[in-house]
Amino acid sequence: MSRKKARRESPMLANSLEAKPNQEAVLLANWCLAP
Repeated sequence: MSRKKARRESPMLANSLEAKPNQEAVLLANWCLAP
């Protein structure tokens, strides 16, 4: 699963797949800006 697909599927799912602090912040920001 690619990052973009994981990001589109679910922020929490992407967090589980990629345990990176920076990625987590980006996912959270994207989720808040584009619910």
